[in-house]
Amino acid sequence: MTSEAPEITVVCSAWHKQKNLLQFHRQHLQCLLDQTVPVRVIYVADGDLELQVDHPLVDVVRVPWSISTAQAANVGLSLTDTEFFCMLNLDDYFFSDALALLTGVLKEHQADAAFGDWEIRFQPEAEISRTNRRLEDYQPCRTWPPERQPGLRLGNGDRRRTTWGPAPVFRTQAVREAYGFARQFGNGIPVRTIIDAILWHRLTALNKRVMVVERVLGTYYSNPADQQEFRGETANPAADEHQLFDQYGARA
Repeated sequence: MTSEAPEITVVCSAWHKQKNLLQFHRQHLQCLLDQTVPVRVIYVADGDLELQVDHPLVDVVRVPWSISTAQAANVGLSLTDTEFFCMLNLDDYFFSDALALLTGVLKEHQADAAFGDWEIRFQPEAEISRTNRRLEDYQPCRTWPPERQPGLRLGNGDRRRTTWGPAPVFRTQAVREAYGFARQFGNGIPVRTIIDAILWHRLTALNKRVMVVERVLGTYYSNPADQQEFRGETANPAADEHQLFDQYGARA
């Protein structure tokens, strides 16, 4: 990593009930510190989770109650002061050259979002030393949200093969103009697994420019029994009053 000032902030939601938490955190932090461009990292740790990190570009924000992934994303977004922004979970791992590639595409094309693909894995061990590779054996997702087409593979799959999903980086201002990450539907039910899909719809409605990079840029672990996206959201009136929540909008 160079000594330049970071142009991108990666926010990570750290769930206090995450299984294999220490393993995921170690792998996650290492993949970001190994990037070929400097990265500012913000871990939003809920439930008074204590993450020990001693690095000048890494901050840990502790929230005393249990919050959703979308709420954690908005906390990190409100603290982001770089041109580019990315939201990850602890089991998402970019390859070492991925963020340089995506931010380079955003700058070259003056785009608002750029994405490649995750390789979805079914074991918690990460392969974080790899670099991006071109896609050869499937039809890439050229738009997001995706349109059905022959050969398109998305979702958790059937565990007999890897599948694919979008690995995006955004221009920070575009995410703010889209009101951040929706944390609940109109009926009050928390948004859990589709916070990225709602954001993409908002960006599309704003006519934001999205670039597709036809490469595998990292991996994420798939296990619905363990993943934080499926966690609940504790009813806590203080959460609605927290000065960081909803600073850029968080309701659907």
